[in-house]
Amino acid sequence: MISQSKSDGIPCGIVLVGYGHIGRRHAQAIRQTSDFHLLAIADIDEDARNQAERDFPGVPIYKRLSAVLADPEMHWQLHAAAICTPNSSHSSLAIEAQQWGLNAIIEKPMAMDIDECLQIAKSADINGTRVFCVLQNRYSPHVRFVLEAVQAERLGKIKNVGLSLFWNRDKRYYSANGWRGKLHHDGGPLYTQFSHFIDLLLLICGPLVVEAAWFANATHGAEIEFEDSGMVKLWSGAGADVSVNYSTSVTRRNLESSMVLIGTKGTIKLGGQYMNAIEFCETEDGLSAPEMTQVQFNDYGSWAGSAANHHQFYADVARALKNQPSQLATFKEAIETVALIEEIYRRRPSLR
Repeated sequence: MISQSKSDGIPCGIVLVGYGHIGRRHAQAIRQTSDFHLLAIADIDEDARNQAERDFPGVPIYKRLSAVLADPEMHWQLHAAAICTPNSSHSSLAIEAQQWGLNAIIEKPMAMDIDECLQIAKSADINGTRVFCVLQNRYSPHVRFVLEAVQAERLGKIKNVGLSLFWNRDKRYYSANGWRGKLHHDGGPLYTQFSHFIDLLLLICGPLVVEAAWFANATHGAEIEFEDSGMVKLWSGAGADVSVNYSTSVTRRNLESSMVLIGTKGTIKLGGQYMNAIEFCETEDGLSAPEMTQVQFNDYGSWAGSAANHHQFYADVARALKNQPSQLATFKEAIETVALIEEIYRRRPSLR
């Protein structure tokens, strides 16, 4: 087992577990961050392993994480495991890595339910490791502008919040991989597509309580085992009415990821396809949005994902490992995102 003193080392040797679309984004981000070294890649899929060999010649490729950890030439060099596998395997792989003293970097969602999150937390405590969940939309400058405006009370008391998430996920997406669309492996749009935005809703609006929720499979039929559309009514601890309206039934491409905040002293709409624009900003004190760097999104060819800020996330992980200030979602915040999604989905009837 790797010693705890080594598990906090910089630069960090990383094993990447899962080399699908998001795993490739992680691999690129790791290579862009000088504090990390991509030492190994593991994937149970042969095609993915072959692609990894082509993309990263010289990096050892394994079928499973267990094989990496059992390799005496490898495990002593490792400090962290980046988990980029289907949602249902996040907790077991993170715990396996932690048992060898590795820090766990987990692609969203952290896990499929609060119990799995708590198991990860317990393992981290037992093994003296750290856990980082990828919620990279926090690094978008447009998000930071809105968050700072709310924290400075530039909008006054927030009274109404509307989160609108209208994306495309069609047969091209669900036929490309066997786990997508499966209830016990994927979990649904709020886990796989929209957990980033649930995190932002919690970040900006604080604790939320679910009042009601409605779900429908409007266009996907047997392609999926859960809803493709939903509406959720919530309220915040600060007294705001909050609504979430989402769908993956948009034709051909993603349409919108937006948040409207209406307060007693102003209104802001954070909009665009990926919350990459301030579409409306009007406050009593004349707040205006400055020019901001354009947010890039993850382009997967037939479909698109969320903000491509993984390089900023890894740079922040490096700062955290050096005990420097960072903007990372805390472990508690990542768990709160899973807990809220789980609470919403308790109102979802079984579609199996």
